[in-house]
Order: sequence, then C-alpha cells, then structure tokens
Amino acid sequence: SYPGWREAQDAATLAWLDANAFTPAAGSFMLLPGAQGKPRGVVAAVGDAGDPLALSHLPLLLPPGDYSLDASSPVRVDAALALLGWGLGAYKFDRYVAPTRPPARLVLAGDPSGESNEFALLRAATLVRDLVNTPTEHMGPADLQATAERLGAAYGGRLTTIAGDALL
Repeated sequence: SYPGWREAQDAATLAWLDANAFTPAAGSFMLLPGAQGKPRGVVAAVGDAGDPLALSHLPLLLPPGDYSLDASSPVRVDAALALLGWGLGAYKFDRYVAPTRPPARLVLAGDPSGESNEFALLRAATLVRDLVNTPTEHMGPADLQATAERLGAAYGGRLTTIAGDALL
C-alpha cells in the first residue's frame, strides 16, 4: 500500500522521504519534518497489521510526545493491538533508576482501559516484568505474597497461604 500512499503526499514529503532513502521495510520509520523543527508525523512501515509488536519499537525511538494512528492510512492497524505493542515497547524497569526520558505516547480515541482485553494483558505483562526484574533480595516470598494479596483484593480473588511448619 506504500506506493498508493506516496501518490497522495505533497512534493515536500516525497522529497524528504527520497532524500533520506526511506524504504517501507517492516519496522522502518521516518519522522516527517514540521514547523519550528518539530516532527509533524511519522511514517512507519508495518509488515503485518495484526501483529501487536508491529509498532512496539517506536515508543523509545521516537521523540517524546503524543502520537496517534492516522485514520486515513491505507494500513488498518487494530488500535487495541497497537496499544498492547506500544505499551510493551514503552516498558522500562524504573524501580532503582529513573528513565532518562519519557517514551513517546500512543493516544487513542476513547478509553482503552474500559473493556480492552489488550489493556488487561499489558497491565499483567508490566506487573510480571516488574516482578521478574526485581532482584531476589527485594522480592522474597513475603513480597510475592503481598502482591498476590493485592491482586486478590483488587479482583475478588481468594488467597490461601501455606508457610512455616505447615509447609513442611
């Protein structure tokens, strides 16, 4: 769909893409210059529009700011899958060291946290990544139990703990 998209672009955009030798290989992207030295958009090549990781590399490669999916794009990327991939790509373990810069943000129409299964998957993946990345001296059995208790309380679950002599 890239050749058709190119036909709809203005001469300045085409000259920029050509001057930077942009090719639409999956995973490639190009910032499009705008006024006052700020980008006016991004062209991102997607190999599989159904792949949740198709845009996952962008949050830490693009300049910080808000980005959205172009509704007029010839490639229809599912917004919920884009949210999942973008969130996975934006993840940084920051318990001990603050990130040097914020990731680029994907802004979607509506509230993605409502009924989105992908949003729930993203939150779960973030929690698991935090647990895995936390060193054992800061994530012992009591810490894991506290996490399980918080999850149980938040989602109406029940937790039974077997510890000490009862475990033996």
